[in-house]
Amino acid sequence: SFFYLKAIISGPRFCLGKDMAQFEAKLLAAILLQKFRFSLLRGEEEKITYGLAITLILQNGKGSNKLLMIPERRKTSEAE
Repeated sequence: SFFYLKAIISGPRFCLGKDMAQFEAKLLAAILLQKFRFSLLRGEEEKITYGLAITLILQNGKGSNKLLMIPERRKTSEAE
């Protein structure tokens, strides 16, 4: 039968590893925020505008959504 493995091939197509990838991205963000402090590069704050889209997005200049930041390692007592 075409639907022998229903969990894999029936219904809309989606990535089986999507949830794991989202978990890994959240874990990486948590580790980076715990170990580093981020600040905007000098002059970047003035360039930030809002872009027109279905959802509100930040832009750094027209058509660009890159925010240039400077990572600074936190002190060990500060990270704990």
